[in-house]
Amino acid sequence: NIVRVLPATDGGTAHIYTIASDGTVRDYSGWPLAEQNEFTVATSPVFATIGDLTGGGSNSLLVLTSGSLYAYAASDGSPQWSYPVSGATEVAMAQLDADAASEIILNTTPGLVIDGLTQVTDWQYIDGFGSHLATGHALGDTTTQFAGATSWSSFSVFRGAPWSPLWSAGNSNGGIAALAFANLDNNNRDVILEGDAQWGSVNAYDTGTQQLRFSIHNPGWGVNAVAAADVRGNGIPEIAFGATQAYGAVVEGY
Repeated sequence: NIVRVLPATDGGTAHIYTIASDGTVRDYSGWPLAEQNEFTVATSPVFATIGDLTGGGSNSLLVLTSGSLYAYAASDGSPQWSYPVSGATEVAMAQLDADAASEIILNTTPGLVIDGLTQVTDWQYIDGFGSHLATGHALGDTTTQFAGATSWSSFSVFRGAPWSPLWSAGNSNGGIAALAFANLDNNNRDVILEGDAQWGSVNAYDTGTQQLRFSIHNPGWGVNAVAAADVRGNGIPEIAFGATQAYGAVVEGY
């Protein structure tokens, strides 16, 4: 079974990595897609993400299991380090402070942020970060923030150093099943896309006003995932989402 599918760029070349439940990682690139490499990581992964951990320009693959977080070189699967962690189901990566290394966000309780280079704790937040972690720009500048569904119906936005929660929004009667930041306006102030867990919609929240900006009706049942990208190459991102049953859509950004 495939646990995660992750996009990454290495030296200007786009790659897609798949991580299976038995720990097999396959690296694809080119078009049509062709497998470039295969290696093995920890078995029974529950989540994974990829990015430049140290700021040195090379990608690392983070693999989360029920008891540990592992870092591997994305180029060949060489082990880099492991970190004991309990109670986490998701991990995210973003540049959140002044040093070159990325930070690692774990949805433990308390919520945990550690340095990607040293694994030293940068922040612990007693209430936790919730689920469906996402990273992006919410302040209108070049800094990065992150968000998580901190309750059944709402999500919260957090900032890096100086660490703190910023604000909360959302009013999903059916619960939240997906979150993503989307650069619809090219102004370093993304919207936050929230996918309802049961029927409902994909809802876009303005990070400037913290208010609902628009909704996309979901004719199917539940939202598995939501994302935004300029699929057509016209400078306007499309919003893509997948429903649990019967429906998927790509809609041009508002």
